[in-house]
Amino acid sequence: MRAGVSTSCLFPMLIEEALDHLLSMGIRTVEVFLNTESERVPAFARLLREKADAAGARIVSVHPYSSEYEGIRFFTKYPRRYPDSIEDYRRYFEFCNIVGAKILVFHGLREFIPAEPALYFERFAGLMRVGRQYGVEVCQENVARFHSGKAQFLAEMIRAIPDAGLVIDLKQALRAGEDPMEMLRLAGKNLRHVHVSDHDSAHDCLAPGMGEADFAQMAGILRGTGYQGDVIIELYRSNYGEEEQLAKSCRFLQSLS
Repeated sequence: MRAGVSTSCLFPMLIEEALDHLLSMGIRTVEVFLNTESERVPAFARLLREKADAAGARIVSVHPYSSEYEGIRFFTKYPRRYPDSIEDYRRYFEFCNIVGAKILVFHGLREFIPAEPALYFERFAGLMRVGRQYGVEVCQENVARFHSGKAQFLAEMIRAIPDAGLVIDLKQALRAGEDPMEMLRLAGKNLRHVHVSDHDSAHDCLAPGMGEADFAQMAGILRGTGYQGDVIIELYRSNYGEEEQLAKSCRFLQSLS
């Protein structure tokens, strides 16, 4: 189990500056959270790759800023929007190829919009197939405000798409009223990526090691499922104090391997 940090932890710092900060703290496994259209270009991807390579680091995953409106793009009944959105996401896959990331994080459909599971899974599988043409795995994340936030939805997805890749986010599980550890167990062999945070009775998102989460249990579950991926710390800037806490939490998680 390799531990790393998302550039989103330093938002609204510019991505390239956030990457520099993480690398300067000795963090060598990184998720890039793209924040605007002008960053989704080959020249910017090459800049990030050069920074990571120079430090001996890996960019393992990419999180699109467009996650908030994937629902109206991929699960619409308007005939042209889905194929147009597929073509647009090829740019993310190309970005992933340049930086070396194998995972693209996907949110899906907001829960206030009724879901048609058959259509959802058909469209998601189609996007998965295109991603794999580039060697990139499109992975469904559990997000509290989305249909994917519920364990039942993810279970249905696994039944419909046996090789679907999942991202389990611990804080999002809490916010959806789900047990984070049970979500990890549910994902099982479909688990490709983990977004890690801590919590206590008053906070649902803290830096790992600063709350009450049972990370030894998490590590045991991951070992039991044969998980070979990374665990990425994903926090909001208000969830921790000094930047060095990110490196401290990363070392804490790494010690559980």
